[in-house]
Amino acid sequence: KLWLRIPLEKSESMDEDHDKVNNNNPTSETVDSWEWWNSFRLLCEHSSQLYVALDILSSLPSMNSLGRWFGEPVRAAILQTDAFLTNARGYPCLSKRHQTLLTGFFNHSVQVG
Repeated sequence: KLWLRIPLEKSESMDEDHDKVNNNNPTSETVDSWEWWNSFRLLCEHSSQLYVALDILSSLPSMNSLGRWFGEPVRAAILQTDAFLTNARGYPCLSKRHQTLLTGFFNHSVQVG
């Protein structure tokens, strides 16, 4: 079995400044880690021995992009330390979007670390 570690990258821009830069520069590329995964999976002829370990970063893609991962063989979600925020009492916490994502992973028996 092979677990491929992939960063969960944005596929769409979430801020206006980034949109302005991309609209003015037609050669700029968007990063989509799901496309990387899909290309690799195709090269491996959809092997049933291939799994995903997602690196969860501080910024998340759109809900549509996140939803694609729930149809894939994700076995692990690795939370990076920069994904945590500090709450009013000074304790680490996760954003609501991160919490929703992790709840979805828990419901799909994904290991979180």
